[in-house]
Amino acid sequence: MDNIFRRFEEEAKNNKDLNQYKERFKGKSDDEILREATKIGKQLKDQFGEKEFQNKLKDLKKIEPFLNREQKEKLRKIIDSVK
Repeated sequence: MDNIFRRFEEEAKNNKDLNQYKERFKGKSDDEILREATKIGKQLKDQFGEKEFQNKLKDLKKIEPFLNREQKEKLRKIIDSVK
């Protein structure tokens, strides 16, 4: 998963939330990340409301063009786990 974060690090530099999540996930297995993403998704929905949460998911999907096939599949799993 670290590769996903490296590939869009430049884009995320100014995004405090993404940088915090990057550090939080660093070195974790895919299963650990999916479990953590589910928890974070629930927290974000509560914090921002459904509309803003969906906007954040749309922003996250913008990194897909920078990912290889395997990374895209992992990203989709994460997004699906937090919906």
